[in-house]
Amino acid sequence: MKRLVFIGCIGVLTFSCMSDIDMPPKTYAEFAELHGLSSSLLLLSSSSSVGVSSSSEEVEASSSSEELSSSSSEEESSSSSEILSSSSVEPSSSSEEASSSSIEASSSSVTLSSSSVKLAKCGDRPEEFDQDLYECGANEIIYLKNAVTYDGEAYLAVLIGDQTWMARNLNYNANGSKCQSNCTTYGRMYNWATAMALSADCNANTCTNQIQFPHRGICPEGWHIPSDADWNLLFTVSGGTSTGGYKLKAKSGWNDYESKSGNGTNDYGFSALPGGSIGTNDLPYDVGNFGNWWSASEYNNSNAYRLSIGYHSENANWYFSGKTTLFAIRCLQNQ
Repeated sequence: MKRLVFIGCIGVLTFSCMSDIDMPPKTYAEFAELHGLSSSLLLLSSSSSVGVSSSSEEVEASSSSEELSSSSSEEESSSSSEILSSSSVEPSSSSEEASSSSIEASSSSVTLSSSSVKLAKCGDRPEEFDQDLYECGANEIIYLKNAVTYDGEAYLAVLIGDQTWMARNLNYNANGSKCQSNCTTYGRMYNWATAMALSADCNANTCTNQIQFPHRGICPEGWHIPSDADWNLLFTVSGGTSTGGYKLKAKSGWNDYESKSGNGTNDYGFSALPGGSIGTNDLPYDVGNFGNWWSASEYNNSNAYRLSIGYHSENANWYFSGKTTLFAIRCLQNQ
């Protein structure tokens, strides 16, 4: 392997080291003899250091004198070069120090970014959440710290597993939406095309090619109409469809069934209420008995999926219904 050596000079003599030297001379006398130099013109200082360049086979020595630190050594230069090489960094010989400094700063910023996320848990809940975004409330319900403001309404939101759901039904006054007896309690109700912010033709025709996942619909920016997959993930966290309805129902507001309370435990703050539905004849149905929520998923041309929770059961059930029927909307935050 060829090694290239440059030697600090004192005086005004300028010389260059040829790249075709296979082995460097071991003594100054050999060097002087090799290049025809007088031994009185060059002084080899003990404080001079030997620099090794891995990226070039030609080194030019300046005629001006250089002072190199006595603490610098060939071994340290070689070690520094190896570290930079192993990091896949190839700085020029004049900017190795700056490059090394920038690498250290970058590494430090990543560590700070990682450590700035303050994770916490809420009681016995398994979720870990960012304390800057969420907070642990009463009954171990994890709330989004900042309420979501939309169309003049403020909506609390809750973390359930990895999903963040609005804690009440949407009450956005879209064209064609209607209310049951109480808009504030149950929110407004929408036909499927209105909820999805699609043309009214989509109530009678399939519009699968217009559905995005996530599909915003009439939800605020950053939120969407839940798909079947979104709803199913919710029930996976809440114990499955056989008990999920009971755990998601509010603790009050549901009618009794055969002398047994229809209320739930509201374990996660979802606060499902029995808003029923509104038929195409504008008549309300099942208020107090059933809660129904549209899915973004179609069944066929004129039907789409809806989730239903009833007062008579702990279950949550999937049905498909005519798209022109009016059901509630519960918005889910994008991930």
